[in-house]
Amino acid sequence: MNDVYSRLILDLQRSLELMPVSLTDRSALNSVAAKAFLSKVYLFKNDFQKAKELSLQVIKEVPLMTTGYPSKLFTPDDTESIFWLQPALPSDGGPVEFQGQQFYYNSCAATTDLVNLINEHPGDLRKAWFLDNQGVYQITKFPQAVVPGIPIPEIAYYQT
Repeated sequence: MNDVYSRLILDLQRSLELMPVSLTDRSALNSVAAKAFLSKVYLFKNDFQKAKELSLQVIKEVPLMTTGYPSKLFTPDDTESIFWLQPALPSDGGPVEFQGQQFYYNSCAATTDLVNLINEHPGDLRKAWFLDNQGVYQITKFPQAVVPGIPIPEIAYYQT
């Protein structure tokens, strides 16, 4: 297992030298995304100090919950995302399918313990992200119709 971690770490460290440092195009991989991923690798490797150091660098470059939270999430005005997938338009020649459809068709649901934890805090804006549908908590946090030209408005957003 250490060999796997070593190879991932080497690849990501090399990618930091090659990737752009700018977040101007969040649909392209960049050094901030590589640092975030490398931090997660260190976390899983139990190298908590390096995971913390990289996480703090990422948070410094992409502050969380400072402006437009949560209303700007999943939109082109999102300032918290490190990397996102733009929805494929029908004019791109491909099907308009990506993970968002799992939420649209209720294939994914929030767990009761997560909803209860968030509901413990009356001011938590994330309470609006769940709809109780007969004991199944449908995830409703994704905005609709953010990207024009997508025939299903429920999946027309930027997937982070």
